[in-house]
Amino acid sequence: ADSPKFGTIHYEMTDPTGRFVIERNTGIIRVAMQLDHEDLAIYSLTVDAVDNDPHGVRRTYATVTIAILDVNDFTPTFTKSLYAVNISTAIAVKGSVFNMTAFDIDSGENGRIVYSFARPTTSFTISTDTGLVSTAKTVSTAQSPFLLEVVAADAGSPSLSSSANLTIGVLSASQPAPRFLEDLDVVLYQFGTVQANALIRNVVAVTDSSSIVLVYSIASVVPPTYDGYFTIDASSGALVSLRDISLSTSTRIKIQVTAVAQQSGQTATTTIQLQRDLNQHTFLHFVSATTASIAEQLPPDSPVLIVEAKSDFKQSVPRYSIVAGDDNGNFKIHPTTGDLRTEKTLDFETKQEYTLAVLATDTANFSRAAVTSITVVVENSNDNPPTWHAYPDGPIIISEELPPLTYIGTVQATDLDNLPLNYSIANQPESLFRISQQGELTLGTSGVDFEQQKMYILNVTCSDGVHTIARNVTVNIIDYNDNPPSFWPNSLKKSIPENAAPGWRVATVRATDDDEGANGELSYSLVNNINGSLTINSTSGEVTLLKTIPYRAHANVQYVTVRATDHGIPPLNATILLIIDVLDINDHAPVFAQSSYVFNISESTAVQQSVGRVQATDDDSASNSRITYEIVGGSRHFHMNQGNGVIYLLRAVDHEAAANYIQLNVSASDGGTPQRRTYTQV
Repeated sequence: ADSPKFGTIHYEMTDPTGRFVIERNTGIIRVAMQLDHEDLAIYSLTVDAVDNDPHGVRRTYATVTIAILDVNDFTPTFTKSLYAVNISTAIAVKGSVFNMTAFDIDSGENGRIVYSFARPTTSFTISTDTGLVSTAKTVSTAQSPFLLEVVAADAGSPSLSSSANLTIGVLSASQPAPRFLEDLDVVLYQFGTVQANALIRNVVAVTDSSSIVLVYSIASVVPPTYDGYFTIDASSGALVSLRDISLSTSTRIKIQVTAVAQQSGQTATTTIQLQRDLNQHTFLHFVSATTASIAEQLPPDSPVLIVEAKSDFKQSVPRYSIVAGDDNGNFKIHPTTGDLRTEKTLDFETKQEYTLAVLATDTANFSRAAVTSITVVVENSNDNPPTWHAYPDGPIIISEELPPLTYIGTVQATDLDNLPLNYSIANQPESLFRISQQGELTLGTSGVDFEQQKMYILNVTCSDGVHTIARNVTVNIIDYNDNPPSFWPNSLKKSIPENAAPGWRVATVRATDDDEGANGELSYSLVNNINGSLTINSTSGEVTLLKTIPYRAHANVQYVTVRATDHGIPPLNATILLIIDVLDINDHAPVFAQSSYVFNISESTAVQQSVGRVQATDDDSASNSRITYEIVGGSRHFHMNQGNGVIYLLRAVDHEAAANYIQLNVSASDGGTPQRRTYTQV
């Protein structure tokens, strides 16, 4: 080891993140700012130890690795609050329904998610590991829909969790197959000309259930040389030519069209045949509109539209009839005028659209007929108020540590009129809470503070523009350890006598913490001690003596750091500097350097000449150690300087008149209270 001059070491540290600092003289590494395991779990620091050689410093280094332990501070989260899926009654037991997936950015057990249902169900099971929802038994349409609340909880301690709703609709697997009214529909063209982009037919299939969605497609074209010449709208069945086609008298183009029921996969097929019209005077076709709108709740016999078909044959009088799409008898049509009217009052909430197949028969030639599809759209009127269907079962409980705009719950309503709904919070500013137009509640831009308010009652309203409903949602705030303890002032000075006995109460320190519960409970401790002379009550903060602190003239002021630590996770702390001034007491008497003094003088010694000096010391300080000298007995031939103890001859002495020696009694007194005095002989 080098000498103290060169062996003094200081420390330097390289930390590219700036999260840590090192004390230059002690090498203690401290946290400089808040750490986050999810941000960075491992820190690698380079620490240099540097000596004090003026001829060229010497240094060595070491790598310090700091691992940040994960705290379970993130809640498993679903990407949506509501999921929806439809299944068939034909689904097998243990069949897969939907995979509920949440994410948690914590690690280890804190990030492992366990899935469960919030309430027991006998119809479905859920994999605790994957969140896969499966059937537990057969299901029926009578049970539809199922509403399941799925909980995702992590394996941390304490466990954190969130939930989302899953709506499962059940559709019948025994729905009837679609069908076409005609297996073959012949389309005749005068002069054999089919123009590009011309509507050939609205191909219409019918079913006995209005809930079935049909998808149309071209299955084949014969002869195949015309493949690619046609297209069909998958939803409406509108068959359109893509190119100009010239039909000869012998040309027959057969287009096979398939209608597929989207729910069941059942199909129906028809053939549209294009050919030249060889009897042009008996051609029958519809010329009226194929779409109409009507308001709901109108009385029966309200007009819808006039259906009209024409023929070039003057004696032809079309007769009209509804042949499909009116299972419940909601419409009627006049057989000769084509006046389509309502038979019953229509309700938008029961059905929003009807597709009617109307047949026109040529009275001049009953072998010729045409069919068209009439779409009747029922217009909604705002006749139903919204109703709540999804809301928290109890209070929403959140931690004050959640960042602004965090999702905290869902409050949703439905409207039978299917109108847009507007959500709002009537009694809270947006800076605290917000609600989206999907009913998702989030924190506002400022977040919440437990210390300011512990509970909120949100008055959530929902309006469809005419009707407004309201519901109170309670939000309870959980305290988070976000406030460190605080001392005011940050230093405290106390004085004690040097003879203070063990048990002497030096001081009581008090800190405050704005948090509550364990987060606000404080424990006190001593960061440093005066050679073990002090102890502190961890609960009250009272500092007392364990042993007497001696007075030292140049070290009478002692500095002690007291720490207050809360019981939160992670704990936070603050310190106060306790300054202890040890007061000197007059507990030492002056002490002469010698027990007695002997001075020799000649009888010829001049008056006022110094004879000798006595000296005493006092281990006390200040006035307690200030010494005054005095001749208290003996010959009157001498006097003494009271400040420095020098003895002077006051009168001449005669050897023959005096003995061989003269004895003086000298005292040394200090300036303390009570005064202490010591004697010696000269």
